[in-house]
Amino acid sequence: MSRLARPSDEGYLRVLRTPGVLIPVLATATASLPIGMLSLAVLFFFEGEGGSAANASSVVAALGVGTGLGIVVQGRLMDGLGSSKVLLTAACLQLATLAGLVAVVRTHVPLWCTLLIAFLAGGSEPQVGGCLRALWPSVLPVELLPRAMALSGIVFELPLVAGPILLTASLLILPAEATVLLAGAFFATGACLLATSRTIRQELSGKGTNQVRPGGFRRLLGPLTSAPLHRLLVVVAGQGAVTGLLQISCAFAAVRAGHPSAAGLLYASLSVGSLVGTLVCGSRLRPDKVRRTLLALNVLLIPIFFTTAAFPRITILGVCALMTGLVLGPLAVTSFLSAEQAAPGGATVATFTSLTAIGLAATALGSAVAGQLLDLGGLSLALVVAAAIPLLPTMFIAHSSSSFTPVKGQ
Repeated sequence: MSRLARPSDEGYLRVLRTPGVLIPVLATATASLPIGMLSLAVLFFFEGEGGSAANASSVVAALGVGTGLGIVVQGRLMDGLGSSKVLLTAACLQLATLAGLVAVVRTHVPLWCTLLIAFLAGGSEPQVGGCLRALWPSVLPVELLPRAMALSGIVFELPLVAGPILLTASLLILPAEATVLLAGAFFATGACLLATSRTIRQELSGKGTNQVRPGGFRRLLGPLTSAPLHRLLVVVAGQGAVTGLLQISCAFAAVRAGHPSAAGLLYASLSVGSLVGTLVCGSRLRPDKVRRTLLALNVLLIPIFFTTAAFPRITILGVCALMTGLVLGPLAVTSFLSAEQAAPGGATVATFTSLTAIGLAATALGSAVAGQLLDLGGLSLALVVAAAIPLLPTMFIAHSSSSFTPVKGQ
């Protein structure tokens, strides 16, 4: 096992210069770019074809539900069959279903048919994220894993900013249906490039040190049944719930202040904070300090939200969003690093995709609860609840001695 290195001034270039890393990173970035544009492209296309706003939102919701389920299913299949086969199959299926979605919307078939195809299109979205994260321990020394996990977070955070920009540019020169297919082309190109890269075929198909053995973890719920992951699932769910509460609170505050467009600035503050926090965490986090770091980060969220609840003004909320991002970015990096250590044998990819799915579900739940809280007690109540959420993960981590082991084999 490689010796744990002290934090140094070396940047992320060392990760990218490692043989076999650059192609998978570029491929993952390509396949992640449409994440921030596909749903909006489908929404604009459906409404442009005469669909109602309610039906359009239902189609987008079906796409999102399919994506959430696809994350879990593809993770299990990757561990059982190998990542290359699953990624290539998913890329082909998604291109076909997006083309089918364009066709059925233009021919005005019954809504249930459109919803079904949208669901299938979401479910077949190639899940490159779990694949890339599972690759890191096979090709990098232990001391570079925090930077690698941070790099994964950056690769998936940037599309949330770049995707809408790409969508806007595309709609200026292409019809909406072409933009939907363009998103599918980005997904397919990145997934195929990743699936056919030498590193993935060697390291994740049985020839590397982090082998994916067919049929490695056959329980129905996959890695979610593994005891060492239970506390980590609580941590990730807490992150998602806080994110959902904060996002809806930002939108509510902007509307109440008479400046709806300010919601975009508040969202941007959260993203900028997350990116900066991720970069800093990746360069300074030590794998043997994972448990302590998780505990400290969860504790930090509590005073941030309590202070903002005491002064519920839109400017203070902007500072809250920025500071929350500075904490949530490192939390995600630390959680995935911990997950790599706690993953059951033969279920590395499924572990990462399951955590992602749990986070997305918790974000959706937090968003739904936020609306109820805002109606009941306004912004302060929603922020107080957001401050209380990290208490549960904090207690779980504080009473844990085995769920956040630093390095396998030590």
